[in-house]
Amino acid sequence: MYAIPGIISFIFCILSAVLLVLKKRSAPAAAYAALFFFALTCLAECRMAAGWVRAGDWNALEDTLVSDAAGMTKLMAAVIAVNAAALIAEVPRRRRSI
Repeated sequence: MYAIPGIISFIFCILSAVLLVLKKRSAPAAAYAALFFFALTCLAECRMAAGWVRAGDWNALEDTLVSDAAGMTKLMAAVIAVNAAALIAEVPRRRRSI
């Protein structure tokens, strides 16, 4: 179930990068949405693992979470980097408009 918010986060991340390149004012909103859905992805994965622990399915934990950890770490780094760029690039525009 964590794949759905992960895909939505990835879409918002790409949208944020595109909006940043196009210099649209909605780039930070897309960045915040991407970070929000990424947080939901992490929570959904933790909930899934907690369910496996409650059921005593240790093989699922050993098979899935070890391989998912590397991918989730890379995805987290990419989402944070792209969205940080969108949010940092927006700061000078806000200062000029004041």
